[in-house]
Amino acid sequence: MLLRVNTAAVAMLVVWCLTMTVSAQEKRSATDTKREKGPAVSVDAKNARVMLHRATEINGMKVRNSEGKELATIKDTIIDLRPGMVEYAVLSYGGFLGLGDKLFAVPWDALQHRHDVNNASPYFALDIDEATLKQSPAGFDDSHWPDFASPQWSSKIDTFYEKFRKPHSGLTVTLPRREVKVDVEVKPKNADVASTEKMMLRGSAILGMKVKNEAQKDLGKVSDLVIEIHPGKIRYAALSYGGFLGLGDKLFAVPWKAFDSRHDISTKEFSLVLNIDEARLRKASGFDKNKWPDFADTSITSELDKYYGVPGDSTARSTTGGTIVRERKDR
Repeated sequence: MLLRVNTAAVAMLVVWCLTMTVSAQEKRSATDTKREKGPAVSVDAKNARVMLHRATEINGMKVRNSEGKELATIKDTIIDLRPGMVEYAVLSYGGFLGLGDKLFAVPWDALQHRHDVNNASPYFALDIDEATLKQSPAGFDDSHWPDFASPQWSSKIDTFYEKFRKPHSGLTVTLPRREVKVDVEVKPKNADVASTEKMMLRGSAILGMKVKNEAQKDLGKVSDLVIEIHPGKIRYAALSYGGFLGLGDKLFAVPWKAFDSRHDISTKEFSLVLNIDEARLRKASGFDKNKWPDFADTSITSELDKYYGVPGDSTARSTTGGTIVRERKDR
């Protein structure tokens, strides 16, 4: 009798253990399934505030579709000069899908930054199918770029890509883009007028742009731009003073907010104005062109912002920035 009781107890114990094991496996399976279906967290999403690239690095980057197939190469960027915002990427499809050698503008927030862990190279993803891509708004020749400030042109691009645009975390974007009011000063300086014109320039045109002081004395030129990928904002311009004030051939990072922009109507030349005295300019910290600082390091950027007297930046997509001063030189 005792043997029967023990045998029954053992049998019940075995059944209980099996039940608990299956239950635990089901819970783990449910957890794993939930984890697999959850949102994928990429390196970019976790470090969106510090995803920085130089303008010269962005030009030439590859663009792939969601399946990893190469679609295009970034030929250039279109930047709204005053706030320093990248509005469009200009893509070359290189004959892909019969699109020929024309160039196509794509809203910046339709592109998502990615990193290929296999060969450690960054690229951009454009989540669009080939059939839709073939119907992209008309491209343009490299020798004849459109007026990117024209609402007639931009509205077609923005409308076509609206459902493919993915505003980045922390940004507020109204679609389609509205025109931004720009304060324009026309000499005499007390004659202020408002304009809805956006100062849209190719990123490559800003490279090499002259930098002057308030007295219109040449200081140097823009050697490169440091762009925060999300939201596509110029954080710093790397300036080359070309030996001015004995500063040698080093580069100097200046916050974009420290600049005003000037447009000479007579020569159609754009330039940046840096309001800083020469004594302070001499004391600025520069860096070797082959050894760039880590602009994702907040200790570095906070010192730069403080030195040039500008507030720390944020990831919010803003239309504030330096004024655009238009002038006509007397000939």
